[in-house]
Amino acid sequence: MYRKFFIAIFLVLLIIPFVVVHFMMKFSYFDETKVHAVLNFMTQGHHFLFLILFWFVMMFIIYLKYNKEYAVTFSEKYYKEVPGDYTPAEMSILINFGTTNFADFIATILDLVRKKQFTLEQFINAKGKEDYKIGRCESPANLPLKKHELFLIEWFTTLFGDFKSITISEIKNFSSNSAQFREFQGNYKKWQDLVEVDACQYHFFDKKCRVGKIMGITVGILFVVLSLFLYFFMEATYKKYLLILILGFIMIIYSATIRKRSPYGQEQFEMLLAFKRFLKDFTQLDKSAIGSIVLFENYLVYAISIGVAKDVVNDLPIVFNESELSSDDLNFLHFFNSTLKALELTMYSGDCQ
Repeated sequence: MYRKFFIAIFLVLLIIPFVVVHFMMKFSYFDETKVHAVLNFMTQGHHFLFLILFWFVMMFIIYLKYNKEYAVTFSEKYYKEVPGDYTPAEMSILINFGTTNFADFIATILDLVRKKQFTLEQFINAKGKEDYKIGRCESPANLPLKKHELFLIEWFTTLFGDFKSITISEIKNFSSNSAQFREFQGNYKKWQDLVEVDACQYHFFDKKCRVGKIMGITVGILFVVLSLFLYFFMEATYKKYLLILILGFIMIIYSATIRKRSPYGQEQFEMLLAFKRFLKDFTQLDKSAIGSIVLFENYLVYAISIGVAKDVVNDLPIVFNESELSSDDLNFLHFFNSTLKALELTMYSGDCQ
């Protein structure tokens, strides 16, 4: 409460000189001597130092209350499963403060293969090159799906057409057709928007940080306005004008970039960091603590968004034997690296982001 009182009082003190100058102009009392006297009152001696002190106090309060991460109770080095029931794309919203990319799009496609909604087959095309075919399962698993997953299924079902499937090379050819490419871009943007909508249910981010943004930007603007007064009416104090101008812009830029996870979001983020460490270091752990190869295939779709999928696949033979790696229970692990590479080349070649 005292912080709000301090802020309100000092803002009033900051605005008073401007009001005085306004009335001096309105009632024809405007002259250089009187304007200098007003501005000198607020820029000389203790008043100017108090202004600088106020800036530091404001920055500290904004950081402490609206930008400093929440403390969490989780402190384990490793977390051996996905912390929440969110999809890879929703997880990326949490990690990247509200943004998704093509890695998350690819992860969602493979996650739908894992969830028995899509099929993925490796084959040799007419040009004698390795290719991959994405299709709709004839009897999809009856699972609760998110809006962005349902949209992706509907979108790709349209792409499948009469053949009920589409190859990665055919998707890649979209970039050479301007109309198809624009349509692909539009659907990709809709998919991103739906990921954000779905992720809202988890309340990953602290909405109170908006107050800090508004507060900091407002005070920063006042500092900039004050510096302009100093520049136009007190040319001799250009050093103070410049300092106040710089401080104002620093506060505006800092406040505009404030973002903060909620207590739940911060705890999930720390657990995801521990999960990432687990995926990177699992070869150093006892096999009994790792889990089955099928479980690791489930982890792989999240590893794509986290950025460690290829390393995980390369390390799997260190822990699992050949029979485990060729299990019939696996969906795409047998050709994961080549599939991922093909999808990456296809999606990034068009530069849709």
